[in-house]
Amino acid sequence: MIKLLRDRAVATLPPDFISTKLIKKHEDLVARFYTAKAASAPMAFSSTKWKTAKSRLKLDSLDKCAYCEAPTAVVAHGDVEHFRPKKIYWWLAYAFDNYVFACQICNQIYKGDNFPLISGKRLRPPKMPTIRPTGAKLRELATSLALDASGTTDTNVAALWAPEKAAMLHPYLQDPEPFIRYSCDEANGEVWLLASSKQGAKKIIQACDKYLGLNREELRRLRFQHYKTFKFFNNLYQDKKLGKTMEEALKREVRRYTSEGFPFAGMHRFYAREWGFAP
Repeated sequence: MIKLLRDRAVATLPPDFISTKLIKKHEDLVARFYTAKAASAPMAFSSTKWKTAKSRLKLDSLDKCAYCEAPTAVVAHGDVEHFRPKKIYWWLAYAFDNYVFACQICNQIYKGDNFPLISGKRLRPPKMPTIRPTGAKLRELATSLALDASGTTDTNVAALWAPEKAAMLHPYLQDPEPFIRYSCDEANGEVWLLASSKQGAKKIIQACDKYLGLNREELRRLRFQHYKTFKFFNNLYQDKKLGKTMEEALKREVRRYTSEGFPFAGMHRFYAREWGFAP
């Protein structure tokens, strides 16, 4: 997992997630809230409401799952994943800043509606009027609920959600790399994702393991295949008999393997630091 950049330019965000159209979405959300309340039933959502966010999120994560960093372009369509699950945080169901692009395995098989906390209480839902509002009051309420990604910053969003100490890493709002280290099991051909010595890392990585499956067997083995190639590059680089041309070629490969769009870039960056293998 690596840090992702949220492009907040109006021209790049889906049009229905900014300004007037975003407010209309939240009028729909308010309607769903009161319908569920009247029926004493869970809120019902429609995936069409966030479907348009997918292409932008996929661009942000460069066709990789934001969690496991495996490529999705060839073998999976990927999901618009609600970082804070809509079943618990219904008022964030249409918040673009609450979305990441994730593979179906991380999202559907592991994470689902799970969202553990390190400590403290969950964010409180907004206080809703007793009687369902209409007209100008409905629009006012919808406007207060709408979090327009084009009109805020990562810092502001992080501060908004800071009272809740989540055990999950939000890849847009936090840099995951300081919390993570990797360990290679050469005998079994696997690379494990483990907690660094950073404060709080142990609980966070335990949550990532349990609720995202970041140490599932297929990932451990796939990471090892990349590790082997990267280690081979390092071994070549340490050979002081290399000519200038080969040395520059290896540096280019290191830059490619550690670039944000390459699968398992976080792991490659970790070992580049460990081995002093910087381009």
